[in-house]
Amino acid sequence: MKSNHDEAFFIAETKVVPLLDSKEAARFFFDMLIELFEDIESSIHSNPIYLNSINDKIDELSHVLKHVDETLVEILKSRGSISLNANIPLLIDHIMLTIGKEEL
Repeated sequence: MKSNHDEAFFIAETKVVPLLDSKEAARFFFDMLIELFEDIESSIHSNPIYLNSINDKIDELSHVLKHVDETLVEILKSRGSISLNANIPLLIDHIMLTIGKEEL
């Protein structure tokens, strides 16, 4: 498990964060995360989802992640912080830690 978390942090820091070079890019990234977690929440409650192309992964995540609603709230808060000139790499780290605590 620890290696998966370490790998996820490494990928986030080296591949994702460099792409988020503007507030608009960061907002788009967080919007996609919000949509993903809303679909995971919908899957948990057997409601229809919108990201049909990754339906299998959403279903798998709905069984693995325990605190989807709390994570979604943190993602929404982080997206709101972008307009307050928050440090985007730190926001990504915070979200990664929030998602990572799901499995602990």
